[in-house]
Amino acid sequence: MRLARWMLVLVLAVPVAGSVLAQNSERQLLRRAPVNLEPELQARINQIQSQVGAPAEGAVNPEEYILGPGDVFQVSIGGMVEAQFATMVSISGQLMLPEVGGIPAAGRSLGAVEREALLALRERYSNVPISLALVQPRSFYVHISGAVPQPGRYLMLPIARVSDVVDRAYASEIVVASEFGDDVQLVTPPSPVRPVVNEAYVPALRNIQVMRVDGTTALADLTRYHTTGNPAYNPYLRDGDQVIVPARNIERNGIRISGDVAWPGFYDLRPDDTVLSLLDLATGGSGLDSLARVRLVRYRADAFPEIIEIDLPSMLRGESPAFPLTVKDHLSVYKVESATATIEGRVTFPDTYQIVAGITTLSELVEMAGGLLSDANVRTAVLERTGAQELGEVTGAKEFFKETEPERAVPAPFDFFAEGFELPFSGPKGSRVAVDIEGALSRKGEAIVLFDGDRVIFPRDDGTVFVTGHVSQPGYVAIREGESAKYYLARAGGAGPGATDVYVFEGSSGQARTGINQIVRSGDTIFVDRIEQVEVQTQQYRIQRVQTVVSSAATIAAIAATLMSLLRQ
Repeated sequence: MRLARWMLVLVLAVPVAGSVLAQNSERQLLRRAPVNLEPELQARINQIQSQVGAPAEGAVNPEEYILGPGDVFQVSIGGMVEAQFATMVSISGQLMLPEVGGIPAAGRSLGAVEREALLALRERYSNVPISLALVQPRSFYVHISGAVPQPGRYLMLPIARVSDVVDRAYASEIVVASEFGDDVQLVTPPSPVRPVVNEAYVPALRNIQVMRVDGTTALADLTRYHTTGNPAYNPYLRDGDQVIVPARNIERNGIRISGDVAWPGFYDLRPDDTVLSLLDLATGGSGLDSLARVRLVRYRADAFPEIIEIDLPSMLRGESPAFPLTVKDHLSVYKVESATATIEGRVTFPDTYQIVAGITTLSELVEMAGGLLSDANVRTAVLERTGAQELGEVTGAKEFFKETEPERAVPAPFDFFAEGFELPFSGPKGSRVAVDIEGALSRKGEAIVLFDGDRVIFPRDDGTVFVTGHVSQPGYVAIREGESAKYYLARAGGAGPGATDVYVFEGSSGQARTGINQIVRSGDTIFVDRIEQVEVQTQQYRIQRVQTVVSSAATIAAIAATLMSLLRQ
């Protein structure tokens, strides 16, 4: 009895990954994994956990599943008493069927064998329901060699992939715990751990060769599979496969990619590698449309490196062939500079948003921010531009200080106020732009396009008008709908002595209207001009000159009168 228990322990100690034997109550524990693994492979090794039964990815595709000796089918033949029995593909590759005999099965797809078997059974058993199904997959040995710590053969399932046997070969010390009552016995597999003779002896996971018994060869790319999740790069295993994992050598078969990609670094070169395949690998299969400029540096012996500009859009459209890669090539992907604009003030979600410079409009930015709040004043909104080059390129910008009544230039006495009011709108980098924001948002005016770094501010509509310039009491006056500038000047104490023109500036556009009878709206600014001090001084000087001349003439006249009187004596 004790000997039988030890024999059972030895049987359970065989490293079977997901085989039929794994349906027992053993637990596989990873005690130590070798170093120098790529992160993707190391993560896979760290995730090896207890397995019960044969894990599967789902229902197998009958056209992809290849049968072999050991696959078990269940046949059901209806009638008064339904007959069910199991049959297995024999070692010679035949599937034995009752009253039919054997049909060739090994090496053929499950779908093809099922169709042939059902046709043969229906010819023998007519007028009764018949079904046939694969109920238990076989297990078979796969050989693995190369840059793995535990080369050898492993018992695998036909639903296992290349990555499964590589994981098994890298789980260098697996301990199987088998429970017998209260006792737990641990047995270490007899295969020793392969020593690491060179720290650079790491697997080239992109070039794993799978040699089939039928003479064909498959090439697995586990790095790309781990990155993109595409199972096409991680093929299924077949009976007797020989898996060869080469060692990676960056100097001998390496290529490099850097820049604006998710997975920059060195990769081992595959024979079919192109610019598109490496970009797809380094971006994790997320798509190449968003990539900007791509350059290829090709190093040549005893020559200056060749710089090749890659026309990626043309390749993606199929207008030019995918550019093949060679050893030591270096792909550089330049970062896409994303433009942003900031919106603040009375909007639902003030924040900084990504835009397309020169294309995204102000209306679209307001929509991104959830729209304006009910108390936002679009007439006094401000657009600030941080790029001096784009100050004159804004769609919707208007010529500053252009009068509407009358159509003439602003007079010279107005210049000193322009220096303080015009510059914030048309000055250097970081200044405001005179645009009709109200018209753009109401779609009555021209759309305003935005550039990187733009900042838009929507203040609260507080219902006031700002009166400034040559007035007795400059400041804010409460709005009264329909009133002209004359009303607000009176509320501000009236114009001062020497006052001249009255200007009404409209909110964010900065457009000036002249005249005391101009209708004023909330957010407007009223400015009262006055005579320049220099003109007053000039007038005073002219008066003084006249007085001096008059005084001199009177003096001369007095002297002349005195002389005349003396001469008469």
